[in-house]
Amino acid sequence: MNIYKIFLNAFYIWILFATIIFAQNRNEAAARIKVGIVQGIKIEPVKGNLDFGEIILDKSNSLVKKEPSEGIEFKVTGEPNKTVVVTYNETGMLRKDKSGETLPFNSSVVHTSNSESYANPVAVTNGTSYKLLKNKKSGLLYLWVGGKLNIYPTQSPGNYKGLFNITVAY
Repeated sequence: MNIYKIFLNAFYIWILFATIIFAQNRNEAAARIKVGIVQGIKIEPVKGNLDFGEIILDKSNSLVKKEPSEGIEFKVTGEPNKTVVVTYNETGMLRKDKSGETLPFNSSVVHTSNSESYANPVAVTNGTSYKLLKNKKSGLLYLWVGGKLNIYPTQSPGNYKGLFNITVAY
């Protein structure tokens, strides 16, 4: 039994020294943790539309315009003083019901900063950043969209439909 106690004591002593030796080889590092939480971004239509109504075919080319002030108004809401990138389809295709025949649409987009009235509009360049100006607790940007249709005398009569897509992102 004495050998067993000696062996056990030697083992405990070895573990004690090993712990001390390994503990002296310990190192630490720290990193700061930081997060900024900002208000989410939202774009929603306020009023208006991109309905050009009925157009009567003529014997010559027709350019039918809808100014942004007569088109659709969008309200962008987000974190005050943050910049947002505005992207949209500059040209799109309207398609005739069932036949697949197309009619090109060229968009025109302007902004009035944080003013919901159409005053001093500034042209919006696709893919460019614009600042959300503070208005109470939110940052705002008003976007106005119009466009034009080139209608040729050979255009087939019918109802043409399509989508205009506009995106905002921080």
